[in-house]
Order: sequence, then structure tokens, then C-alpha cells
Amino acid sequence: MTYFKEMSLNEKIQKALETIEFVSPTPIQEKAIPFILENKQDLVALAQTGTGKTAAFGLPILNLVDTDSKKVQAFILCPTRELCLQITKDLQRFAQNMRGVNIVSVYGGASIQVQLRELRQGANIVVGTPGRVNDFVKRGNDPHEISSGSKNAGAETVSHFVYTVRAKDKYSALKRIADMNPKIYAIVFCRTRRDTQEIAEKLQFDGYNADAIHGDLSQVQRETVMGKFRNKHIQLLVATDVAARGIDINDLTHVINYGLPDETDIYIHRSGRTGRAGKTGISITIAHSKDGRKIKQIERRLGKDMTHSEVPSGREICEKQLLNLIDVVEKVEVKDDINPFMDVIFKKLEWLEREELIKHFVAVEFNKFLEYYKYAKDINYHKSDRDYDRYSDRGERGGRRDRYDRDGRRGSRESRFSRDRDRGGRFERGGRDDRSSRFDRSDRGSNRGDRYDRNDRGDRGDRYDRNDGGKRKSRAQSGYTRFFMNVGTNHEANKMEIISIINDLNIAPRLDIGRIDVKEKFSFFEIDHKFEEDIIQKFRKKVKFNGYTVRIEVAKP
Repeated sequence: MTYFKEMSLNEKIQKALETIEFVSPTPIQEKAIPFILENKQDLVALAQTGTGKTAAFGLPILNLVDTDSKKVQAFILCPTRELCLQITKDLQRFAQNMRGVNIVSVYGGASIQVQLRELRQGANIVVGTPGRVNDFVKRGNDPHEISSGSKNAGAETVSHFVYTVRAKDKYSALKRIADMNPKIYAIVFCRTRRDTQEIAEKLQFDGYNADAIHGDLSQVQRETVMGKFRNKHIQLLVATDVAARGIDINDLTHVINYGLPDETDIYIHRSGRTGRAGKTGISITIAHSKDGRKIKQIERRLGKDMTHSEVPSGREICEKQLLNLIDVVEKVEVKDDINPFMDVIFKKLEWLEREELIKHFVAVEFNKFLEYYKYAKDINYHKSDRDYDRYSDRGERGGRRDRYDRDGRRGSRESRFSRDRDRGGRFERGGRDDRSSRFDRSDRGSNRGDRYDRNDRGDRGDRYDRNDGGKRKSRAQSGYTRFFMNVGTNHEANKMEIISIINDLNIAPRLDIGRIDVKEKFSFFEIDHKFEEDIIQKFRKKVKFNGYTVRIEVAKP
């Protein structure tokens, strides 16, 4: 085994590597670092995603930098802003003990004047996107080539699965995959910006920790979303291929292809986002029956077959979620603060036998989830379905019934957001490890993707009082505080915007948001009553929305 300390890297770099616990180089690093240090010949180094290519070129560049000179000595070209910032951050970590080394990132979407000022102050290394640095890049001739592993081949640490469904059932399949994996931390790849945004919105309205990243977002928005994803406040990041190029996260559990790309190389890059740094990962494709040819092409490139699996049934999902709930309860930290209340609790529950007590406990957390999947149908596509599809399934031809569900695209106005929904979705802002699986799926039956799927929808919970003629409630549901907010549709506010306003306040790692009712000039929303004072305190500071100062107060019944 080779160690970094055996390489000809200076003492300050070696000390930084010890600090960040880099001990042994990866194969590409072991080959590339000595070559760059000892040769002046051009180099092409090829390796799979997640094998440490940044350090492979970054460490020797830093070792060769003349810190007494303020001139630019290295240009690093990146395809995206995210990758540009990530490489800059990595180089700064490697150079943390090197005084006089100045690393500047230049990219679109940020002030060019600020970047020019930084360059004039002296930059040893410039990391940038093509539009800002293409004048500085020159191609070399006759490069020496080093390859670690097969070029553009899938990593051995990634398992590949295919779930085949009809187009109208793709979103349902996505939800079931997420529900079957309670600790999922994944990127969901879509083909277009529009699909990306709409799938993310559907997931958010259905209570999942999800958000989107694509080219239509501003730089500030992109960095905000990525910050939440890195902190695991977001479990499902819905992304286009271009926007995801700069994402460098080592512990993704899954990559989900919400439809296959046209090129096999793109699939390889997608799946390479998981199973990195020696960890295992899972790449899942939600496929249509017509994707057989693409799947065969991918299998030839991978050099192995993809595993064709069945979309989990409602029973399987409930069992998995129930076991996860029990696991969370078993490992929860019990604090002494609860002791003064235990006598009252014991007395209150002494009439229940042990088995009945456990059933009651599980039912509190799980009844609505069980109800949601009670009548869940089999959405797997079978070969026997082909004749049926030929004559009656209009999903691929954009029939009226499936107009919205065709690959997640927008349908009629009614199908975009259910008219009878007054729940904003339950958002659990914690990361994978602290999420306690409180799945309030009562509102999921009205999601856009499954509007017409009456066999795969849950009960409507307490969104309406069935005795009040279908009118919205003016009182908060049990356990929640109802707030008045002074912005509405006239201020371009909607449920999504209100949820974003609340989430951006970072009130708590886990924050339950109840019903949201948006009017023309104002809105109402509900928050877990335990955080009533916290949110009031947060809004006492100036909170802005579209130039308006947002104010709230507890709503009167």
C-alpha cells in the first residue's frame, strides 16, 4: 500500500492531508501525482466518478506553485459553477498551511468586477467556468495518457436496478421507492428543467424533503438548495444532468433515473454519483416498456446485467416503514427530564396490557400511513399488459386521463394542484439519521401525479370537516397553532412560497407545517404548537418577501 507521506509533496501539504485524514492515495492519485511532479509533458488522466481526480491534479499543482510570485500559474477549467466552487474549496483545504497561495474562482452568475478585483490582487491558481477563462486555456499536443479503471465504465460499488411501469405510474413508483427506503439520500435525475421543477413540487406537496436544482435558478438559489442538501435537510434532490455536474457528495445512498438519458455515458455519470469513496450505492431506473433497447446498451457498457425488480407493494412498504419506526424508537435517547411525568403516564396507561399498549403506540404514528397504502394496486408493467396497452392505455399518447402524468409534465389547471387540498405537506427538516418517520400521508392521495388513481390514494385525513359542507376550517387542527400572514396571491405568494419563507427561518431541525390557506391579500398557515413562540420571535426580525415586510400573528378562531 502506498501512503501520501511517501510522495514528494512538501511538508505543509502533508500536514494538511493529515488534518483532513487523507492517508492513502486512490489508484488515479497514485499514478498521476508522481507523473505531474516529475514530468513537463501534457497529461490526460481518466478515471471513474468519485475516485479523487481533484486531488490527483490539485496536490501536485500546489506543490509546484511559486508562492513568491503573484502571477497566475495554473488554470483549472470546470463545466459548472458548482464544480468550480467545489474544486476551489478542495484546493483551499489542501493549501490550508501554505501562506501566500491565493486561489480564485471565476464563474458566471456572480459579479465580474469582484472577480477581476480578486485577480488583480494576485492569483496563483484560477478555477473557472469556460465563459470566464476560455482565453487562458490552451490545448497541449501529444499528451501522455494515464487510465485508472475502464474509461466511462460503471463503478463496481454500484448496484443497478430497473423498475418497469407505465408512464402514468412513474411518479407513484418514485414515491414507493422513497417510502421503501426511509433513510434515502438521493439525486433524482430528470431530462428537462420543467420536469425537474414539477417533480420536485409534487414531492414537496406530498410531504417529502425534496427540492430542485436546474439552470433556471439564480446562483444564490442554487447555493441555498445545495447547502440544504449537503446538510441533509433535503433527502431528495431533483436535478438535470447539467446542473448536477458540480455535485460532489460522497455518501449518497441512491441515484434515481426518472427516465433514461439518450446517451449511455450520461447514465454512467449519473450512477457514479453514488457508491463513492469506497462506499456502496444503488442506481435505480424507473423505466417504460419501450426502454428495452436503451437498457441493453447500458448493460453492454456496464459489462453486466441490470437487476429487473418489482416496484414494492403497499404491504412491503408498510412493513419496512414500521420496522424503521421501531428501530428509531429503540435507539432514541431517553432524557431524565421525562422522569417527573412518568408516574402520571403509568397511571394513565395502566389499564392497557403490554401487547395492547404497543399496538396503541404504533397506531398513533402509523394509522394514516397504513390507510394510504391500504388499497395500493400493483403498478408493475408485465409483458401480459402489452395487448391491453395497445388498445386502452393512452398514457404514452397523451390521452385526457393521463395528461399530467406523462413523464410528470403539466396537464389541465385542475390537475396541477388539487382543488381540495388545504395541507401544505408535512416537512421533516432533519437529516436521515434524526428523521423519526412521522409520515402523515393523509394528504398524498390528492397529489397531482395520482389524481385519477383511486386505488393508490390515501384518506383525506382532517383536511375537511365532513359535517361543514366542505368549507375550510377556521380553527387549527389539534396540536397546531394557526397564524395569519399579511401576504397573499396579490403579492405573488403561494403555498410553496410560504413553506419556503418558514423553512428559511431554520426554526427547528424537524418542523411540522400543517394546513396552508392562501387568500388574495393575506394567508393562513399552521405550525406545530410547540414552536409557536419560536416562529413569533423569528418574524420579529425583518422578513422580506418580494420587497414586502412579512408580518404574522396568531389567528383568531
